[in-house]
Amino acid sequence: MTPPAGFGDRAVDVAVAWLPLADTENLRSRVVATERSMLAVSTTHRLAGRRNVAMIDLLDEPFVALPASAGAPREHWLATDHRQGRPPVIGAVARSADEAFEAVANCQGVALVAEGNAAMYQRDGIVTIPVTGLPPNELALAWRAAGSNPAVRDFVDAATELHSHDPQDTDH
Repeated sequence: MTPPAGFGDRAVDVAVAWLPLADTENLRSRVVATERSMLAVSTTHRLAGRRNVAMIDLLDEPFVALPASAGAPREHWLATDHRQGRPPVIGAVARSADEAFEAVANCQGVALVAEGNAAMYQRDGIVTIPVTGLPPNELALAWRAAGSNPAVRDFVDAATELHSHDPQDTDH
């Protein structure tokens, strides 16, 4: 599996990434936030007007997926572990957020996103709906396991300490 952008060529020391990471052998992580899952659907989709939707109701729904080479992140955003053993139906494969939301808007499939990303990626023709029956998504700081600069560990410690005492923090 490919490590997250920048880690492979050592251009990045620390990144903010959604778990699970594609490269768990060479990277370490620390969770800094959790967010519930939202379902992105076209405004013309049959679920578009719902207040929420249960994961069990999405088992036969076509999904927009990351490429198979993404490994664990692909499986996470397809909620593979929460499908009662049923394989996901893939309506489209997208390599970027823009491709994914274009596929959703064109009714090629639906997509799971973290709540904060739903707000960040708002598009005409797409609505998001809270999904029940899934554990929260985990946002983490990630860094290389071997050969890290001690300043990286100090940064991670300081950032997570600051985050845990931030009065603006809210739990989802």
